[in-house]
Amino acid sequence: INNKMFDWTMGDVLDLDVKIELLDGTLCYETDSVPERLVLGRSERESGLQEALAMMKKKDKAKLILPSYLAYGLLGDSESIPPQSIIIIEVELLNIKR
Repeated sequence: INNKMFDWTMGDVLDLDVKIELLDGTLCYETDSVPERLVLGRSERESGLQEALAMMKKKDKAKLILPSYLAYGLLGDSESIPPQSIIIIEVELLNIKR
């Protein structure tokens, strides 16, 4: 699948700056100085995040509020995100590599 409107193709490697919080503001995850790397369409990251990234261009920023079924689901992540949690993701698409 190619998307001429947004600069990406499924399978492209995306570099991201990501911050994930619970609705109460509890910080669950944040990238440090090294960007997170994700393969679009082939990653096990949140489906809601992948859907948003598919609509973004390089250097775009977004703030997403994801219900549990688009985030970590019934089980949470076993570390810092409880089961059935709504999460807030702030993401910047830093780079796209083909």
